[in-house]
Amino acid sequence: MNIINFGAGPCQLSKDLLKTTRDDIINYKETGISIYELSHHTDMWTELYSETVNNAKNFLEIPNTHECFFMNGGGTHQFPTIYYNLCNSESKVQVLVSGFWSQKAVNEFKKFCKVVVVNNVNDLIDSPDYVFTYYCENETTIGYEFRNGLSFDPKSHFLISDMCSILGSKSIDISKYGIIFSSLSKNLGISGSTLIIAKKDILQRPKLIDSPIVMDWQPYITLQGPTPTVMSIYMTSMNLKRMIQRGGITYYNSLTYAKSQLFYNFIDSSDGFYINSIPKKYRSRTNITFTIQNSPEFSSIFTQNASQHGFIGIKYHPSNLEKGCRISLYNGLEIYEVKLFIEFMKSFQNKFLQNHPTG
Repeated sequence: MNIINFGAGPCQLSKDLLKTTRDDIINYKETGISIYELSHHTDMWTELYSETVNNAKNFLEIPNTHECFFMNGGGTHQFPTIYYNLCNSESKVQVLVSGFWSQKAVNEFKKFCKVVVVNNVNDLIDSPDYVFTYYCENETTIGYEFRNGLSFDPKSHFLISDMCSILGSKSIDISKYGIIFSSLSKNLGISGSTLIIAKKDILQRPKLIDSPIVMDWQPYITLQGPTPTVMSIYMTSMNLKRMIQRGGITYYNSLTYAKSQLFYNFIDSSDGFYINSIPKKYRSRTNITFTIQNSPEFSSIFTQNASQHGFIGIKYHPSNLEKGCRISLYNGLEIYEVKLFIEFMKSFQNKFLQNHPTG
């Protein structure tokens, strides 16, 4: 049975990418060792890392005003890391809460500094009292996205955005942001590392407090930090090459939009059988949540049935009170796979309504 993985992360990787990297697991570049065994003290590793950084700059169209680098750990690791690199205990930051991950950022920042919580983008304040304004571009758990970015553009401080589940899937004006971070396991590669994009002048600011080396950005930039996650960087490098060859960010911006619109159009035409509760202007292009007739029981039946037909990774996030379903349309997922899933959903709906005629 062919498996299609709609999981929210780690993401599905394209079969041709896996085939391309298969030989390197046995014999990396004819060295006689596996990529798993590559030492981070070698010139070969330095070349791989530099190539990956350059590919990221190319694919994401990162301007010369910004630097990018990779850091061990996932997106959550950046919450305390942001504090240690930019703040002290007296610092004040503004956080826009739109869902689970932005609330989690609030919970972590409050352990270290002063946090002003805002629940509506129109209530954000451009004030020099804040070191930065923080928000999550795409809330993975519920599928809530600021589709055109944040309308708030402060002049007295800078923006930080969690783009873990959206970076690489749509065109973004990176020049607007002070800091962007994204774990690799969504659109860019595999688990283990996070990509940080930062304005160079922010990176050059004197730090206000000492930080543990594992949370200090500078050693990662100069390759003097902790042992890197070599395999994660390698897979990201190979994936970035493939995505650049396919047309770069312009191609994936169009592809992700097409996949999501195809799915939303089907949901909206299902006569209320499949329901998405997110306002249309905030519907995520990469993470789509839905229920079957607003019923956790029916949604559970659907999830189990889908798994039996080879569609996996569609169970809701534990924080989602709707207890429905979620699919993730990351870059490794092709449009024909979305169409196959929609055909399954049509079949499920027909059979379900035959067995439950009263709905």
